[in-house]
Amino acid sequence: SNLSGDVILPTIPRASKLNSATMNIASNGNSITITPNMTKNVSTYYDSLTIKNGNTTLFTLDGVTNGTAKSLTTAQINSIYSAIGTATTKTLTCYLTTYTNSSKTTTIGTSSSVNLVATLPNYSISLTASVQDTISSYDQYKPNTNTYIANVSKPKFTLSTTSSTGSYYGRSVGYTLNGGSISNPYIMNNYTGQNISIIASDGRKSDSK
Repeated sequence: SNLSGDVILPTIPRASKLNSATMNIASNGNSITITPNMTKNVSTYYDSLTIKNGNTTLFTLDGVTNGTAKSLTTAQINSIYSAIGTATTKTLTCYLTTYTNSSKTTTIGTSSSVNLVATLPNYSISLTASVQDTISSYDQYKPNTNTYIANVSKPKFTLSTTSSTGSYYGRSVGYTLNGGSISNPYIMNNYTGQNISIIASDGRKSDSK
């Protein structure tokens, strides 16, 4: 009896598969990390993650591993902020490419793309103001340090601000006094109660107090 025929074996996946990816932008705006969620089929193979904005490649992260956050360089951070532009959030695209080794000479395959959402964090601006009398020779006649004597006291006003973000994505803080810009911190001697406006802007939205 003679038997013949073909036996078809199921495909054995070798390329890693990208399931999802997340981006975290630090509240101070100074650092960004990307964490891939991936299925590794061959432990010795090497994976690279490419980030695209539409058809434009922003950068590639080499040597990515499942569940490990990858920190971006300053140039890569700036490319993310440029992609976000004047919006508050931007959906980018990730591609995972598998190679036989770190020299990236032989490509095993590229997984289907997954979305990567970049969202700018909210930030706050803190204001600190103080007034002190620069004349101390008559302190004994004053009931407390917050009392000022008309035509004698010379109060010094100091305004300073801090922001929870760095100078990324166009964040700025400005001050005006009688329509003119002033610096931070701002010091005025012989303060007489002028109105000061604080303007905060990140290139997309602004508010003033």
